Amino acid sequence: MMKIKKFLSTICILFAGSFLLGGCNDSKSSAPGAGAGGPTDQSISGIVSDPAVEGAEVVLVKADGTLAKISGKTGGDGRFTLTGVPLGSLSGYRLKAVGGADTGTGEDFNNISLCLPLALYSAYQNVVVSPVACLVDAALAGSDVNAAVAAVKARLGEVDPTADPAGNPALQRLSMKLTLMLAEGKSFQEILTQLDTNAGIDAVDIDRIFTSPEARDRLKRFFSVIDSSPDGAVAESYQKELIEQAIRESFADALAALTDPVKQANADANIDKLVAHLMLLKAKPTAPRHYLTKADVVATISGGGGLTIAMLTADPSAFNPTVFKLVLVNRSATFADAAKLAYYQVDNPVTGNLQLVVYDGVTGRQTVVKNNVILGNRAFVLGGALEVDRTFIAGKRYGILLDPNQARETRTAPDGRGGFFQYEFFLDNAFKRYDVASPSNEAVIFDSSMLSQSLKDQEIRRLSGEYTLHNNISDPDSSYVDLIAFQRIPDPLQGETSDTVLQAPIVVRLVDGRMTQGRTVRILKGTDGRTQWVLINFTTIHTPAGTAPVRRLQLCPPDLSGCADVAGGGGNFFFLAESDTHIYLGKDGDASVYAFDKSAHTLGAVTGVSYPAPFDHTVHLLEVGTAHGSGGVLNDFSSLSGPTRSVSDGQNAYLAINYDLDTQNEIGAFRFGPNPTKIRLFKHGQIVKLTGTAGVKMFDNGDGVDHGDGSDGEPAVGHLNLIAVSNGRLFVESGNYDGGLGGNCVPSATGFNCSSVRYGYLNAESTVKTAFDVILQERTNLRYFTSRRIAPVAINGKLFISILETDATTTAAAVYKLHIYPLDTAVETGTSVGRTAMTKTAERANGVFDGEVLAWDAVTGELHNVTRNELVLGNAKNQDSPALNSVFGMTNGVPLAGIGNLYALRGHNGNHRWHLFAGEVEMQNGLVYVDQVPTSAWLYD
Repeated sequence: MMKIKKFLSTICILFAGSFLLGGCNDSKSSAPGAGAGGPTDQSISGIVSDPAVEGAEVVLVKADGTLAKISGKTGGDGRFTLTGVPLGSLSGYRLKAVGGADTGTGEDFNNISLCLPLALYSAYQNVVVSPVACLVDAALAGSDVNAAVAAVKARLGEVDPTADPAGNPALQRLSMKLTLMLAEGKSFQEILTQLDTNAGIDAVDIDRIFTSPEARDRLKRFFSVIDSSPDGAVAESYQKELIEQAIRESFADALAALTDPVKQANADANIDKLVAHLMLLKAKPTAPRHYLTKADVVATISGGGGLTIAMLTADPSAFNPTVFKLVLVNRSATFADAAKLAYYQVDNPVTGNLQLVVYDGVTGRQTVVKNNVILGNRAFVLGGALEVDRTFIAGKRYGILLDPNQARETRTAPDGRGGFFQYEFFLDNAFKRYDVASPSNEAVIFDSSMLSQSLKDQEIRRLSGEYTLHNNISDPDSSYVDLIAFQRIPDPLQGETSDTVLQAPIVVRLVDGRMTQGRTVRILKGTDGRTQWVLINFTTIHTPAGTAPVRRLQLCPPDLSGCADVAGGGGNFFFLAESDTHIYLGKDGDASVYAFDKSAHTLGAVTGVSYPAPFDHTVHLLEVGTAHGSGGVLNDFSSLSGPTRSVSDGQNAYLAINYDLDTQNEIGAFRFGPNPTKIRLFKHGQIVKLTGTAGVKMFDNGDGVDHGDGSDGEPAVGHLNLIAVSNGRLFVESGNYDGGLGGNCVPSATGFNCSSVRYGYLNAESTVKTAFDVILQERTNLRYFTSRRIAPVAINGKLFISILETDATTTAAAVYKLHIYPLDTAVETGTSVGRTAMTKTAERANGVFDGEVLAWDAVTGELHNVTRNELVLGNAKNQDSPALNSVFGMTNGVPLAGIGNLYALRGHNGNHRWHLFAGEVEMQNGLVYVDQVPTSAWLYD
């Protein structure tokens, strides 16, 4: 049987022996020269076709066999242009085309090289690089080009080797047959020598060229399909046969073992459905590049992966190609340029976990590289360096995930209707890393076998499915991950909750898997940004019997060995803020703010300020999710998502404390369908400035006392998000729901239209203010925060605030205006269009980023790079993609769209039909449509 992986054999290198050093043979001619006083160069344009090959690298090769260092890449139509070519005759030169994919047949050309002797042309526009032209190159062998063409025609008939195979059915058939023969390991020279003088390539030629009976039989079958296909459907028939044969060969053993006629018929039907679906994916008009190649199918079925269903109907047995999305799970995928990769996550409906998908900005392809993973608060470990006052981000060091595929078992649970159902339960997890540019290259950072003997002796044997990354970008090796180890993984379907099972939190260093017991509080960095110490909150094993765990603050060296207790550090501590000299902490059950001296390693209470109630990390550090209606007691319909609680400026740290959260009595409700979504939010907020071991209250819009569940009679005034501190100003955002007690808004019948936002600043020396010193912008009567509030961002020395101008309708998207304020004057200097997103290249402790600002205009459909004052895309729409309509970056805090040069956006064109877009900030008009994947979310860091 034919091994499909041979399809990746190179074409010209097999007979030339030195193709990577130059052309396909050693023919020589004089180099071209420039005419006196005229242009000094010329261009070469044309197409790589078998039919059209997209994404191929086309390189000019000199007559002496060396590369001319002039290259270009083919687009979706297979066309290319090379510029800067010296003037004169190029008769001794060649073109080399490497890589790409055949857009007509789906064949992968990643390791295939095509040659074109430019002696075939007198002018170098609209040249054609094809397998037939390669055959002429093989025939040259020192003769002139006319003799080479004659030698090819003597064997193939009256063909035109300069014609595009896509436009000539007879030539296309010959080209495809040549490709099939090359896939069997034959070179152009071998093929040319063995072809008989009867015109064309037929079964007799196969018998002459191949000795393997298997190869002969299989090629004859493919040739029969090609020869019998209608002229207009040669490529389609050929691809369908390739895919079906690849599937059948991969399942050969399993199919041969089927003796039951019914099962045989089922297998045939399933293969037909799979082939039909793959053909539909290839032909999908809104995504013409979304096909699975023959090599993909083999990797999918036999390479340790599988075809994953990313979306399911209520009846999974109903095959509906408009609902099903089959994507490749290819664990051996490698990518040439990690800087051109964008990752996103898709739900795995079978396991309930996630699939990890990579979009290759060079080839335009997507590949599912992990099909059952768990992600925590970060998907990548970033690397970089401290540069004066900022941390520069060099890029993604590697990807991280929890792998649940360590052990599983089938369990049974009641279905609620008097019966039972079966489900797969995952018994353990492993924390892993993988190379961003080669996801199949992965390694275990930590698994349950690496738990300390002390924990194992206390029956702690398994890792749970959650992690929190603490990434020191300047020292990624000495970064840390918080994991939770259990006696066994609790199973909610068996009535277990996490507090009923023995457990212990652990901290693990990324570089070597060293661990200690507890939870990371803060990394202490040196002047070079590297990790010097780690503050850990040690915690004993939690016991189901109800014995409270013992907790205490510890200071550990980077390798987590020899951790020492911090004097006075008994209790459960959490990070609040940091200045140049101190780390500020809250302790559960204690209203004091604590200061840890970075130099003296001492701990003490701050004077002058305290929390408005005994600190409770489950309330005061409550995070708000980014998805619709997430976040537990709070949801982002009514609260500012991803709030920034602290920023710093030298020896001063600024801390926002949101308080008066009533978890028992909501202040309003939105109604989605029959069940209302209750609105609960922090009613008040205060800001304190911390310097050394002393503090001062700068701002408070409440009475300064946190009444918690007893605050139901208090009107909501606003909760806070810190933006940045710069030039003596602390920039702040306030959010509120004004439709509750004491509010000034009458909500609609559905509870909407009473959210509000306000943006302004406090002078850094302000004390006990009840309102902002200066209000920059504000907006009332927002429908709700998730879709009508864009988080402000300070970037490149400016503050960017997106304000809703016109709400969305059933036929039009929401319209925003982008207000721009230099941080040194805080006086508006201009406006731009639309909703903002940003790419990040550096970050500072004061909240100011470096990067690029993107803005989308809902009226014109244009996407602008505000930083460069460039139009990225004229209408964010072309014949293959929907209009952008809205832009979402799934991230906490700032509206992040990417790390570094590559950015990715998520939008929809109504009814939550989500679409993915990607581009490069340095490439004007570089935004491209990726795909429609409704359950997806881009992963930025």
